[in-house]
Formats: sequence, structure tokens, C-alpha cells
Amino acid sequence: MELVQPFIDVIIALFDFVVAYLIPTSAADVNLIHIGIWTPVIIGLVSSVVVMIKGFWGGASRRRA
Repeated sequence: MELVQPFIDVIIALFDFVVAYLIPTSAADVNLIHIGIWTPVIIGLVSSVVVMIKGFWGGASRRRA
């Protein structure tokens, strides 16, 4: 149990850093750094969701055969 609190502290520190420095407060604050960081993140998240959904649908048909 004693290792849980330092882990949570690190996660909170990382979250605070991302919120403070990487997420713009308005559309006018978006710059190339934000585009360079968040574009691959969004593409990766969308593609992983698509792969997961295809795995669910494909897995059901493979199990029947």
C-alpha cells in the first residue's frame, strides 16, 4: 500500500503539467507545438479504438467458425 501514494502523486503531477502547459485555453492559443504534440496522440487514440472495435467484431465471427 505504501507504493500507491507516490504513484498517485506522480500521475497528478503529470496531469497538472499537461493541463498547465500542453492544453491551450482558447483556439487563439493553439500553436505548432500543440499541433505537433496532439495530432499523433489523437491519430493513435482513434486508430487504437478502430482496431479494438474491429477486434470485437472479428473475434465474434472467428469464434463461431
